[in-house]
Amino acid sequence: MAELGDRCLQAKQFSDDPSIEELEDLLPEEYYLDAVARACPDIPLQFTDDDKKIRSVVDRVNALFERAGHAKLDKRRPVLVIAQDLRNGDARVPSAVLELGKKVFAAISAAFTDTK
Repeated sequence: MAELGDRCLQAKQFSDDPSIEELEDLLPEEYYLDAVARACPDIPLQFTDDDKKIRSVVDRVNALFERAGHAKLDKRRPVLVIAQDLRNGDARVPSAVLELGKKVFAAISAAFTDTK
């Protein structure tokens, strides 16, 4: 059986970009920001030039939220929007999201499969 450390997946495992830190950074940015906007409709997503320099989309959103006087983004909120889109077969879900899901679930399955 795989060691526990082998069962811990990191977002950067699913990208050729070594700077990837969070799973949200693997999603098409336009789609993720749309999910954030639908999850938090009271906060306009208008990024400053300084915000746009922030690599991680979650960190960029948090910088905007902080500047607007809001608490940090509850990352579950856009995830629930994305999950609802997936359940509904929403056409706005990019194929890249579906492909990423396949890769992640295959990796999870492999990590927890007893090879003995």
